Amino acid sequence: AYTVTGTTGSCVSTKKVTVSVSKPPVVKINPAVGIMCTGGSVNLNANGATVYSWSPAFGLNTTTGASVHGTPSVTTTYTVTGITNGCSDTQSIVVTVNPTPTVIVTPPYDTILAASGVNLAASGATSYTWSPVTGLNTSSGANVNAKPSASTQYVVTGTLNGCKDTQSVMIWVT
Repeated sequence: AYTVTGTTGSCVSTKKVTVSVSKPPVVKINPAVGIMCTGGSVNLNANGATVYSWSPAFGLNTTTGASVHGTPSVTTTYTVTGITNGCSDTQSIVVTVNPTPTVIVTPPYDTILAASGVNLAASGATSYTWSPVTGLNTSSGANVNAKPSASTQYVVTGTLNGCKDTQSVMIWVT
């Protein structure tokens, strides 16, 4: 609070002035790390302020508000500015767009005799999960041996940087 006194001749006037100092907002973005797959999306949420503005607009459903939905096609750095009582804070997040793998299974199909097997190989990702496990020597890895007792369709899911692709292979038993 400040007091100001003014005088003109014998006249004196006093006024009190109160100056309020607002604490600046501390803006945070959730999630702290933005990772998505090609063709996917990410929800970004800001908190710590009253009003929010996001940039760039590329890949966002809106540029205002605490929550935005992002569908960028390439890795993009988004910045949010939060304002409360005329004070602002700015934070940024890099949304990394990882490529979706393309899993290939060889052979794409096969016919085997009962009690025989076939080696199946998957490529295009870094880790693989196979199902159903019936007749397989393992349920993970790029190479498995399938020895089903009846015709079976196997499904392999390949993962690369958290992104997944699924392919199937039919093994006919005669």
